Amino acid sequence: MKAKVVSLLNGLQEYDNLEMIRIKSDRHTLLIMQNFMPVIGELNGSVEFVFEKNIIGMTGLKGYYMHKKNSFSLLVEEGDTTPIEYKEAADA
Repeated sequence: MKAKVVSLLNGLQEYDNLEMIRIKSDRHTLLIMQNFMPVIGELNGSVEFVFEKNIIGMTGLKGYYMHKKNSFSLLVEEGDTTPIEYKEAADA
């Protein structure tokens, strides 16, 4: 899977070879995996990009996301999209 994150603060960030994506929002928690059904929604919380050996997270985000054909897109209205690498996937 791949992901694109777009924000005014940090521009375009792209990630490839994702194992899964975790979304934690004020209304729901969602786990997106390869070949997951198409989904669109609003984010008010955090997102984690899970790779084979590490996880990159972004917190305090407001925006909109879409997942379609193993491609995840996130448009951020508010929040800092500076990636935080904080644990190995084996520990997740």
